[in-house]
Amino acid sequence: MLDNKKLKTTLTTNFQLPKQVNQAKEEAFAKIKASKDSEAAETEVSSTISSTSETDFTSKPDFTSETDFIPKPDFAHKTSKSSYKQNFYKGFAAIAASAAIFSIICTANPALADNIPVVGSVFQTLGKSLGFYGDFKHYAKPLDTGSSTDADTSADSDSSASSGENNTTSDSLYSQTQNGTNLTLSEVYCNDSALYLSMTIQTENEFPDCFLDQEQKPIILFGMDSTLDYSFKDASEDDALLNAYLDGKQIDSHTYFGVLRLNKEDILTGENEAIPDNFNIQLNIKNICGYKPDDSTPEMPQDLKDAYQQAMAENGLDEDNYKNFTEEQQEIEHRLFTEMWNRYYERYPDATEGLNHYNTWTLEGDWNFSVDVEKNTSDSITKETTAIDSDGNGILSVTKTPFEISLDVEDPESKYFAVVLDADGNLMSDNGTSGSAYTVAIQDSDVSSISVYLCDYDEYMDELKGYYFSEDYQEKAKTKTFKQLLDERAVASDTINFER
Repeated sequence: MLDNKKLKTTLTTNFQLPKQVNQAKEEAFAKIKASKDSEAAETEVSSTISSTSETDFTSKPDFTSETDFIPKPDFAHKTSKSSYKQNFYKGFAAIAASAAIFSIICTANPALADNIPVVGSVFQTLGKSLGFYGDFKHYAKPLDTGSSTDADTSADSDSSASSGENNTTSDSLYSQTQNGTNLTLSEVYCNDSALYLSMTIQTENEFPDCFLDQEQKPIILFGMDSTLDYSFKDASEDDALLNAYLDGKQIDSHTYFGVLRLNKEDILTGENEAIPDNFNIQLNIKNICGYKPDDSTPEMPQDLKDAYQQAMAENGLDEDNYKNFTEEQQEIEHRLFTEMWNRYYERYPDATEGLNHYNTWTLEGDWNFSVDVEKNTSDSITKETTAIDSDGNGILSVTKTPFEISLDVEDPESKYFAVVLDADGNLMSDNGTSGSAYTVAIQDSDVSSISVYLCDYDEYMDELKGYYFSEDYQEKAKTKTFKQLLDERAVASDTINFER
């Protein structure tokens, strides 16, 4: 079970919104659109689900994809902003851990195997197409893809059997072919904030068509049956591979280069407070999935809608008057609404699964790898901050690596949102690829110094955030910059100088 802090940071990343969730959301909001408090709730939930990546407030097209999970909308009808948010967290808790979304970038290259860049140069090939780009060649360790004769160092070589049962061949320690799909690990890099594993995926047949996000990136991920074991974790700890979206690009119609990036929050559990200097990972990939360009998930059937409307009428309820419902009436309406969706899932049981034949294609296999990881702390630095409240909660420290800035936030009551500005006063973003609201990409930002702010969560989501992303911000900034606004309104703040 996710704690509130991790759940909120997951929910404030850039999620893609499925058709059925969007439909349920619109139906729910239609009932409460006349209520002032409900308008605030709609703003909060809409920004949290489909626009919480800061970049989504720019000139990019408004985007909700017909992908990812399809939860039952138990959170649909709460009028007060605070209770609405609490129910939103509760309704998504079961699927939020696997919902932090990574991107993949499409380009083209005319040939297949003969023209693939040599293994060990995946980061270099991907370049600035990565959400967390930078000069990885000075930090990442190439993985030797030589002969697999040293079978004792491979992960569960018996389970990745090279018998013909699954049309499987074991090519090397870090390159395996299953059912016509080759998965090759290329480089590994780990710092205090994240683990990066670069790889190539090649198929005998062409990749199926893939859904493209707002940046025209196909969405590729490892299925939820995949696992990742860490040598420093207790064997009883959950080893499910969550947040397994890849960031990369298509080299040609048969080949993808990608990077699996796992945040510290995804790696550490239990008593582990820091990533060890040396450890081993056992990676087992059961399937490689991609979202279909056309989601065929069935819409809510008209007969179920009619039954809901009839039940509402029998109870003397008019959904257009929802804002005036008593608490008892709200409970009745919520029950009827939920019953409608329960009948929907009885009719279409496959739609209850996040990845299903309606929205996803799958490359089946059983790829197993063992990788020794050595944490590289070159050019990484951690500094404590004073951006804390009177109880000592807030932004305890900041860690800068060559590629990201991560915040250690203590927020047991989930009251706050932490904000990072670069040396020029620009808002730094996770770019929808970090899986954490408290990890931002450095890219080309000037981070010789940064400013961090501890903001009231509701105030930031409802007011402060919109100020920065408003269409007339440049004009408003002549009078008051975003930094000046945060200086006035933040609960606490600090400026950290990283120059030594």
